[in-house]
Amino acid sequence: MIVDQLSENAEILLDIAEEKPIKDFDKYVNAACAIIKNSKPQYSIGIYGEWGTGKTTMMKGIQKKIKPNDKLVTVWFDAWRYENEEYHAAIPLLKKIAYSIDDNKSDFLSIREKLLTSTRIIGKNILSGIISKYISELDIDRIENELNQKISVLTKHEKNTIYFDGLEEIIKEMKDDSEKKIVIFIDDLDRCSPEKTIQILESTKAFLDIPGFVFVIGLSHDTTAVLIENKYKANNVNGKEYIKKIIQVPFHIQKWNESDTKDLIKHMATKLVLYYKTIVEDENTINKLILTLEKTPEK
Repeated sequence: MIVDQLSENAEILLDIAEEKPIKDFDKYVNAACAIIKNSKPQYSIGIYGEWGTGKTTMMKGIQKKIKPNDKLVTVWFDAWRYENEEYHAAIPLLKKIAYSIDDNKSDFLSIREKLLTSTRIIGKNILSGIISKYISELDIDRIENELNQKISVLTKHEKNTIYFDGLEEIIKEMKDDSEKKIVIFIDDLDRCSPEKTIQILESTKAFLDIPGFVFVIGLSHDTTAVLIENKYKANNVNGKEYIKKIIQVPFHIQKWNESDTKDLIKHMATKLVLYYKTIVEDENTINKLILTLEKTPEK
């Protein structure tokens, strides 16, 4: 009986980032870290890959390697956790950045306060928009115009960019200390609805003119491009070109080939019970497992 063969070290394998991945991510992690450390921050890095290819693992590796210090703050934003937020995705994103700044980060405390102030301003405006649903059509148009002034275009040349009061002050403060960096990792966009995915991407555009801010975004490039094109179909927006405006440095994670999958199965077996380890030592069994994985639809 299988239960009789379980070892005392048996464990459940969860769908979380691997701390020591078998796929060779080292060169990508090192390259991304070098860019973050050595380049003038004011850009976004894209980690492109389909579901299950290791985007989270690579991003966790980058975060671990760059090591936060007095002049560098890292922020981890699990996008899907805010899927059901009533307000625009900009609010939880700004709050997450602010609350990731600890009290001992004295050089960033004023930035934290400005970010929190910005969330209150946006929240108040969007709340007005929600209330307007129950008012007359004329009032809705009036409030919408006010919202467009508050949450307007950063450059006045691009539409759909989140903007908020206090941004100029943050820009000035970050310019005054060029060593300060805030690196924001946005993960699990794949799990978000199309609407929320686009909201998050558009929220990051507000930071593109702020020195010191770096975004590392994990996403399925082709899927996201299609979402954008569907969203702005009336304007004939090219999804891939749209993404290029947000993400300047792309890293593409290739799909796992048969050899990668075999290595993964063997690696997993060492973390499971001895019974399963014995099974996967058989090449025929491994090949059957690979076929099963290939037929399993992604979620």
